[in-house]
Amino acid sequence: MAWQRLDQIDAAFPTPWAVAGEGDVVHALVSSTPLIWWIGSSGPPGARSCQNWSALTALVKDALRSSVGDVRLAPGCGVEYRRGFVQGLGWLETLIGAGPAGVPAPEAAEVRRMRGALRRRRLPLTLVEADGTLRVESER
Repeated sequence: MAWQRLDQIDAAFPTPWAVAGEGDVVHALVSSTPLIWWIGSSGPPGARSCQNWSALTALVKDALRSSVGDVRLAPGCGVEYRRGFVQGLGWLETLIGAGPAGVPAPEAAEVRRMRGALRRRRLPLTLVEADGTLRVESER
């Protein structure tokens, strides 16, 4: 987890699994992240609205403790599975952190790429698309 001001973000900044913020100014990085928590109702499309920073912090803490089956979110390390870490799947971190509500579903080709990545890494997870959302579930 990192705290960054919008004026400190540049092209080298890694895409985060989630973004939290407030106000009317929305950086392009925020708009491209599917899991967004925002103070008030003026956030970017798809943002989960919170009344204040205390409520937002509670939601982020819950997300940081998220797991799906035997795969858990490991902040700063990707995801943990069988006492090892799988990195480089920011989208999986996002889906685990989003919980059962999921995130807006990406294009079909992107979902196929994601499913292939899960198979290659032999993670016991499946992607479920429903009502324009995408979520991750345990195969077990």
